[in-house]
Amino acid sequence: LRVSREAGKWCTELLNAGETSDIWMADFDGDSQEEAAVIQGFHGNHIRILKENGADMDCIGELPLEFGHVLWAGQIMGELCLIGGSRGGERELTLYRVKKSVRPEFEAHVIDKGVGPTQICVTEIDGKTRIFAANHGAGDVDMYTLS
Repeated sequence: LRVSREAGKWCTELLNAGETSDIWMADFDGDSQEEAAVIQGFHGNHIRILKENGADMDCIGELPLEFGHVLWAGQIMGELCLIGGSRGGERELTLYRVKKSVRPEFEAHVIDKGVGPTQICVTEIDGKTRIFAANHGAGDVDMYTLS
């Protein structure tokens, strides 16, 4: 759903992205327009990068998950990164470095295994990126520091 305001009136437009449980916006292809990173289906097995094409969304990239439950995208140490987490399978929290192109490429770095993350918060403190994760599978909250 896209919501805008024109001449003092709220307008809505339905975008067809399919069944989705999580979403994060970033420019994955370098065209200065944000694309949607989504977990599909509902807590599904894919992170997909969707590019708006009129009222439809075209998939320009895909990454695997198992019972997907965490999604975040943004700048880490000057590079666009995507973070995804699985509550199934290996229950990994994975950081992907993004190489922007028409079909973005992703370099995977497993942050942790066997933890089954459900929520994350990414912040920068004192020049270091910190990822706080509620790790359901491990029964704890962990802090990962990237420098």
